[in-house]
Amino acid sequence: MSNTFCRLCKVVQTPHHLRAEHDVVLMETDAFEWLPGLGAFVEGYSLIVSKRHVPNTGCLDDSSIAELERFATEVKRILRAIYAVGTIVFEHGSVGFRRKAGCCIEHHHLHILPFDLPTIPSHMHRAMPASKPVKSFDALREYQAAGKPFIYYETAEGSAFVFDAPMDLPGQFMRQVLAVECGCPSDWEWAENPFLERVATFVDKVISYLRRHGATS
Repeated sequence: MSNTFCRLCKVVQTPHHLRAEHDVVLMETDAFEWLPGLGAFVEGYSLIVSKRHVPNTGCLDDSSIAELERFATEVKRILRAIYAVGTIVFEHGSVGFRRKAGCCIEHHHLHILPFDLPTIPSHMHRAMPASKPVKSFDALREYQAAGKPFIYYETAEGSAFVFDAPMDLPGQFMRQVLAVECGCPSDWEWAENPFLERVATFVDKVISYLRRHGATS
């Protein structure tokens, strides 16, 4: 299933050798691709993207969630090896029109960035008071089933939480929050600040790492 108006559908359906450098496949599994992220206010900012057009992790079946868990673990391992810091993971869990949870592209993608932030940013708690700890991506299914938009957030220490996202959450909410935490509060808008040189440097580092070490996924 695909959507002709979806940027990420267009990316994953483009043959690898025809893609722009900022859309290069760093690694892939049967169901997912690891891609550099445009708007990399931190070098190493990247995405895990579903090859199918589904809106969020809660839409995935058992085998796909297990595959995503393994793949995300491997991507985080590689980022930590390259940058020698922890990693943050988040998802804007859109469940449809006016319930987008800050999502600007309604196609499943996890954001992963190397940055040592062991706690939850205080602005997340102020904007989304209702939250709970979770142990796996499987917990996101209940939000999809109930039609409840969510924010998934994983700290640099590996603790994961899901937040109830209010209807008025602004677009790219988590990018806005984390750009502040990373010391670059005006750089959150990926279309205005794509940071293509930083993306290219990241791609080179990953390719070099994989040539030397390979991957275990």
